[in-house]
Amino acid sequence: MLTLALCDDQIEILEYLERKIRIILGTETVQIFRFTSGEQLLAFFEQRQVTFDAVFLDIGLTKMTGIETAMVIRQVDQRLPLVFLTSSKAHAIQSYRVHALDYLLKPLTTAELVGVLQKIKQHQVENRQSQLIVKSKQDLYAINLKEVMYFESSLRTITAYFHQQPPITFYKKLNDLETEILQPTFLRIHRSYLVNLLYVKNIVETDVVVQNQRLPLSKTYAQHARRAFMDYIQSQL
Repeated sequence: MLTLALCDDQIEILEYLERKIRIILGTETVQIFRFTSGEQLLAFFEQRQVTFDAVFLDIGLTKMTGIETAMVIRQVDQRLPLVFLTSSKAHAIQSYRVHALDYLLKPLTTAELVGVLQKIKQHQVENRQSQLIVKSKQDLYAINLKEVMYFESSLRTITAYFHQQPPITFYKKLNDLETEILQPTFLRIHRSYLVNLLYVKNIVETDVVVQNQRLPLSKTYAQHARRAFMDYIQSQL
């Protein structure tokens, strides 16, 4: 299922866009949220109750422009696909600064929408393999697995430790998490630890060195962990 946000201060544009998207996707399930201002979109976005697969954003919004809205979104989500809608090519360069997925001129054609929806679906597939959605208290977090150094399990909770951001703690069994993660770089080294080989510097006796942290390597996983680490090192040569 695709979950899309449409943001334009012209109701007729929103209605047209939603109608065309539903026609193009046909029997595919799609959930669409409509917003008439950047402020309204951001207020909803901050609630973190819905994870969008893409945002269609009018550049010419009043008060807070589409570019300004996109800049706020990028402060908390670097990967969310943004599709800009505009009546002019004047802001094309600015759209690249916020890493827009596409830049569509009004009036939109069916062919253009088909193309951008295909890009969004491809991004969704790739994103599922590199992203983990977790709930911590009342907040939903989209964890980029490539940024996770390791997961630590303790007292029925798991803490994700990142390369460049604060840890996130959530409820889940480590065995279940290990099954859910599709990234081949994650390696179980202990009943309480799941590490990302991208950040493993070395295996020293009974410790796995992840960045500057020394994590315990249990006998149960030692042989497999050492072999997997060597295979990973050789694959990078």
